[in-house]
Amino acid sequence: RGDCAGGGYIDGGLRNCWSGGISMITKLFTIGYAGFGLPEFLTELKKRQIQLVIDVRSQPFSKYYADYNKDRICNALKNENIYYRNYAKEFGARQENKVYYSSEGYLDFSKFSKSEVFQNGIERLCLSMQKGYSFVLMCAEKDPIDCHRAILVSRAFHEKGYQVEPIGL
Repeated sequence: RGDCAGGGYIDGGLRNCWSGGISMITKLFTIGYAGFGLPEFLTELKKRQIQLVIDVRSQPFSKYYADYNKDRICNALKNENIYYRNYAKEFGARQENKVYYSSEGYLDFSKFSKSEVFQNGIERLCLSMQKGYSFVLMCAEKDPIDCHRAILVSRAFHEKGYQVEPIGL
């Protein structure tokens, strides 16, 4: 996947149900980096004991926020022992397969959310939560209502019974 890894295991306070001796996460977070400078962004993650950043951008680069380009954010997260994964293929709003687009040229969220690639991404993250990992879905937009991370991705977790909490609102 070309992702970078942080390290270490942070014992989060989000573990509130038990399964087979392993504490399971039932809450996930979303964040739009446009609302934060990098130091504040990292502080928000550490406050919530987040261990993994799931980048849902189709392209892991920013024209206006260079600190959030993949190489820079990877290094910053690694220094804080937080893992990074890019899920552009699973959750990006610009998909290569045109079968998921409307006649107007927009990604049809309803159709794409039923795709195997999207469902596999959801299932992998559900398994991570079952293993006790806490994560945040990251994109650029400050307000999640303006972003596919809420409209598309967070909705799928909510429908599975997970609590979704935006950071920075």
